[in-house]
Amino acid sequence: MVSGDFLAVNVWRVTSPGRAAGSLYAFHPDGTLLMTSCVEVYRLARWSAHATGRITIAEDQSVAYEAEIVDEQPERLTLRLYLRNEQVDLTLAPATVPFVCPDLPR
Repeated sequence: MVSGDFLAVNVWRVTSPGRAAGSLYAFHPDGTLLMTSCVEVYRLARWSAHATGRITIAEDQSVAYEAEIVDEQPERLTLRLYLRNEQVDLTLAPATVPFVCPDLPR
């Protein structure tokens, strides 16, 4: 079962392959979700937890989607995002401090 408290205790680093370098998700207890990376600008979105083991992420007024928590461990979080035309599994790990974006090819 999803725990909003569990999500909100960490800044999560995306570990799934093929994602932008240094992608981070921070679930704030007030329902704000910060999504950012080392190569993309940040986005503030809304999130809410449901007793069904899912969360809703609303990136803006026209883009909202459900995410199922597939695996919830202290060292790993796996979300299955139900996007408009596809399902995407997203694996995250707690971000460690300090964190500096890696050098990127120029």
